[in-house]
Amino acid sequence: MLWRFQTGAGADAPVATYEVNGEQYIAVLAGGNSSQLSARGDSLWAFKIGGTVPPATAPPEPPTTQPGIPR
Repeated sequence: MLWRFQTGAGADAPVATYEVNGEQYIAVLAGGNSSQLSARGDSLWAFKIGGTVPPATAPPEPPTTQPGIPR
């Protein structure tokens, strides 16, 4: 793993990359995913090398089984 960042919700969307004034950015939506039991959210994160945005607070651990589905 080269890098890890806490978005506070599942970041299950494809990433986008773009350039502004010669600086490269990477953006990803963090909305969560109910089928993967990840925390839900509504955030767009954009990163650049050397950026200083702080990470989000980590969500609680997801359940180990899908709610409402018998085992």
